[in-house]
Formats: sequence, structure tokens, C-alpha cells
Amino acid sequence: MKITMKKLYSMILLLIIFIAILVLRIFDYRIQTYVLCGLLMLFYLFLNQQYIFFCISKYGLKICAIFVFLVLMTLISVIESKTRISFFYQIMLFFLFYIFFSTFYIKNGENSYHWLFLSLYKASIFLSLAGIYEGLIRENLFRDLIYSNYFAYAEHTDLYRVSLMFIHPIVYAHFVMLMLIYGFYFDKSKYKIINCTILLVNIYLTKARSIWISIAVVAVIYLIKKNILCRNKIKKRTLICLFAMPVVLLLGYYYFLDEFIVQKIWGRFIEAFSSNSYFLRISAINNLLEYFLHDNSFLRILFGNGNGAATVMMENVVSVRGIGQYSMTTTDNFYLSFLYNFGIFTIFILFLFLIGVFKRTLTTNHRLLEYIGLSLISSIIAIVFYDVFSWEIIIFLIMSQVALYNMITLNNISDKEINK
Repeated sequence: MKITMKKLYSMILLLIIFIAILVLRIFDYRIQTYVLCGLLMLFYLFLNQQYIFFCISKYGLKICAIFVFLVLMTLISVIESKTRISFFYQIMLFFLFYIFFSTFYIKNGENSYHWLFLSLYKASIFLSLAGIYEGLIRENLFRDLIYSNYFAYAEHTDLYRVSLMFIHPIVYAHFVMLMLIYGFYFDKSKYKIINCTILLVNIYLTKARSIWISIAVVAVIYLIKKNILCRNKIKKRTLICLFAMPVVLLLGYYYFLDEFIVQKIWGRFIEAFSSNSYFLRISAINNLLEYFLHDNSFLRILFGNGNGAATVMMENVVSVRGIGQYSMTTTDNFYLSFLYNFGIFTIFILFLFLIGVFKRTLTTNHRLLEYIGLSLISSIIAIVFYDVFSWEIIIFLIMSQVALYNMITLNNISDKEINK
């Protein structure tokens, strides 16, 4: 694929926005993140304004209409003091992500998706080596920079979870999972198994239960699709990679560190139903549902309270009821927060989209679309266990995939064209 100077500038801009989101979040500069990244994307859209109308009319009219609705609902809620102005800026940023990526793909072609993810995949290998080192010393390598070290209390103990500069382990694990799936599909180097195993080691070190569930479900879907639905013969190299990664991981850890990984992972799942955090989450979910069903009008139940309203409501509950069983200000569940923020009607539309992704992934023979579908399914499962709207870096990556998924499904592009 020939890369012109204009395309090179576009690729550099993509990476600058990604790095800006990551670095500014390290210092908890949320508003600065929204303003800087928003201005960068608006500047790009201004330079390529001839593509915007085409992009919206052909590839994003329905999604853009939904985003406009969410923005208006959030603005109304800001006026009514149900949410904060920062959450209005946040939903505007997410809207810009979608328009930006749709315009970017139209201008540079669908293969431009690989510019971003291939760069991040290669960077993630080096990051993962740092993650392994962090896991060995059990101390965050960026502890003097990040505004909040979530697991400082667990440093130098078996409870420590690797997060690097991503602040929270589950966010880092989600990023690594997306890179792992990309590597499984598109890493053509002879070090593919080693690279993917290194990424798996990092997921293990984050102790993120939801990511293991996501990986297991995606692996099962992949095998069912290839062997039963499509009856395609899986390449020997692919099978070796699929089964070699966990085997190398298990044997390597047992031999070098005398740790039986299966037992450790299973212990984390058992802990989910017996630890104090389980009861805190149940209490938080009860609070959210109580306020959603009993303290809202019918229109609010139907259309929600605006972006961030769930967080504001739960912060108010904590301030009134104090700490203890009410100390959670998040449900750690994207779909429950989304329900409170945007209502039954919007979450119904979201579920229709998710069902469509699942169905298309099972039936398509389009390789890139299959990869994006499995990647989105992995994210769909992972965000059941945390509120992804709080982490702009993951939304940035998800929106890059949603925009391309929407373009491919509407354009019905062939594998030859997409992979040449």
C-alpha cells in the first residue's frame, strides 16, 4: 500500500490524539483532554470538510442522529443540574471520535485502520515487556506521574495488579486484549506466538476477570464459526498459535515462578463472589435501579438523564449516606450506567446494534469484518464489568472499530479490496 505525505500526516495525527488522551489522563486533565483532542479533530475535519457530508449521509446518518440526541439530552440535564458540564464535553468528544474516524476512512481508505492498530500493536509488545517487569517488582513504573495509583495498597504483595500508565488494571487489560486479537489475525511475523504470549502474560498480571471471560467467549465463537458454521479448514499455523499461547503461558509460569496459573485465575473468579467488593457492587446496583425507577419521570425512564448523570447521582448518595455499603460511586457496569444516563429507548437501540454485530460476525466471510466483529464482541463482554465511558482511551479505540464496521457493512467491500 503506497503511503503519500498527506496520508503520513493523517497517520501521525491519529497517533498524536491517542498519545494526548493517554498522557493527559495520567495527570487527570479531563477538560484539557476534551479541548485539545476536540480541536485536533475539528482541525482535521475542517481541512477535509468535503468528505463530512458524504460521510454522515452515507455511512453514519442513524448513528449521528443518535449521538445528537444523546448530546441534547445531556445539555438539558446540565441545565437542570442532573449532570456536569464536563460530561457534556465528554459526549461531544465521543461524537467527534465517530465523525473523525468515518471521515478519516473515507479519505484514506479502509486499510488506513491498520496504520493505527499496527503501530499500537508493535508498541504494545514493548509495553508488555515493561508490564512483565512491573509484575515482577510489583510496583507501578509510573507511580510518580499518575494522579491516582489505584492499587498502591497492594504494591509488593500478591494482590498487586499491573496497570502501567493506564491507571486502572482493567483498562490496561482491555487495551492489551484488543492488541492480542489484532495480532492473532494480522501478525504475519515468525514471532507471532511469542508476541501474543507476551500479551497474554500481561492480561494475567492485570488479574482482570472480565478480560479472561471475553477472550474465552471470542475463542469459542471463532472455533464454532470456522468449524461448524462456515466449515472452513483452519490453517495449521492458526491452530498452533491458538493453543500454543496458553500452553506456553502455563508451563512458563509454572517452571520459572512456581505459579499454577489456572488456580490463580480461578481464585480471582471465586473472590468475585466472596470479597467485600462484591457486596459494594450489589449495593451500588441497587442504588442505581432504585433511583432510576422511583425518582424519575416516565420521560426520564424512557430517554435517560444525560451523560454522567449516574455518576453524579451516586456521588450524591455517598455524600448523604456516608461510606460503608454506599461508598461505590459507580456500578462497574457500563450497561447499567448507560440505562440511567440514556434510558430504556436508547439502550434498546444499543442492544439491536450489538445483536447485529454478533449475527454479522457469525455469518460473514469478510476477514477484516470478522476480526472487527470479534474485537467488538470482546469489548461488549468486557464492559459488563466496568464503566467504559470513564476511560476515553478505550472509547477512542472502540469508535475506530465501530466507524469501520459501519462503513464495511454498508459498502459491502470485498476481502480482496480490503486486504490488498
